[in-house]
Amino acid sequence: MQNSKQLELLNPAQSLINEHVIFMESLNKLSEALKFLDQECNDLPHSILQIAESTYFDMNEHLNIHFIKEEEIFFPLIEHIFPSGRAKFQFLHIDHDKLRLTFEQFSNLLQDIRSFGADNKLIIKLKDVSTEMIRLFYYHIVAEDTVYLEVAREKLPSDIAELAIKQMNELESRIREIN
Repeated sequence: MQNSKQLELLNPAQSLINEHVIFMESLNKLSEALKFLDQECNDLPHSILQIAESTYFDMNEHLNIHFIKEEEIFFPLIEHIFPSGRAKFQFLHIDHDKLRLTFEQFSNLLQDIRSFGADNKLIIKLKDVSTEMIRLFYYHIVAEDTVYLEVAREKLPSDIAELAIKQMNELESRIREIN
């Protein structure tokens, strides 16, 4: 039996699912930490700030590359597997735009907290934006994993899978070289 890392080398859907696991692990930690913040909180505990910063770094490391791999390589290659695929994938592009915007809001709030310190207003806003970001990511990842990626993992022809993995790896290398 192959593990998920071995499958990732062979199957682009598994590669994307493995990246989702990284996002979900980080978001789960953030979700647990946010439970300790209440509406009257005037100080952001260092441990919670560290978890928020860790989530930022995990997401920032992979997010845009992940979205570009999906939008420009993977989705166009698997559209033929799904009836009316193009229209359905457009909704995933819209989700990606919402996720990018929410992540940007989360990033800006962390920047404000680093620059100005955390008062009650910023803490509540960070909790609200983080909660919305987590909700949107959970919804989106479940939708992709249980519908599109599962079907693609099973039905994607091996030649298309090999092409997708090659293109996704080349894209990631190019983007990481630039950054």
